Amino acid sequence: MKKAIFIEFYKIRRRKVGLTVLAVVIVQLMYGLWQMKYNNAHELSQGWRNCFYRFSTINCVFMPMLAAVIGSRLSDIEHKGNNLKLLKSIMPSKQLFAAKFLCGGFYMFITTLLQVGTMILIGKLRGITEEIPVGYFCYYALFTLIVNLTVILLQLILSLQFTNQVIAFGVSIAGMFLGLYSLFFENAAKYVLWGYYAILSPVIMDWDKSTRIVNFYWSGIPFKKFLVLLLGTIFLYNIGKKLFIRKEI
Repeated sequence: MKKAIFIEFYKIRRRKVGLTVLAVVIVQLMYGLWQMKYNNAHELSQGWRNCFYRFSTINCVFMPMLAAVIGSRLSDIEHKGNNLKLLKSIMPSKQLFAAKFLCGGFYMFITTLLQVGTMILIGKLRGITEEIPVGYFCYYALFTLIVNLTVILLQLILSLQFTNQVIAFGVSIAGMFLGLYSLFFENAAKYVLWGYYAILSPVIMDWDKSTRIVNFYWSGIPFKKFLVLLLGTIFLYNIGKKLFIRKEI
């Protein structure tokens, strides 16, 4: 298994996946610095909650596109070189599928860690004096990683099944918009995978129309929704593995 994972990293060493991850993190840093400007003590006192809410929301945009790029990089090299038949002949299909998923998952893991570091950096640069909520940051990293793994898993399945990568990218773009717009409909959001970046957030926003004041509140950790996502990820992995094993070369 270690050899299979090593081969996956070796094959995409020149595909600039690391640079793509870095580019996404830099754009998020710039977005965070632009959005999180605290003009008074009231806004500053809610700094960390604002940060959690903003990044949970923008993940609905950036993470699906990143997952689509990584999934495509892990798959199109096999399609172009017609290498799947060869690879399937020298290692079990389920092992090959697992290696690709773990390789893609690694990049999503690194992205999650860099994003958490970016959030803390923005907080410090914007002068948040409130103590860093370590527990909430750990939970944020955990649920963001699980959603990232689920999304990269879906994109990998699509990229492996279809030679034309436009299909996988089309699903990613559609998911991005569905994730954002589902947030306006609380009951519908739980049925949209890409919306889980926001609905698993421990922070909710309240906007007073009369005063035009925005307040952010800790809402607690939605364990039930997190469990649903986790079970869905396991189910999706098994489905993807079976589809890949049965895929005709």
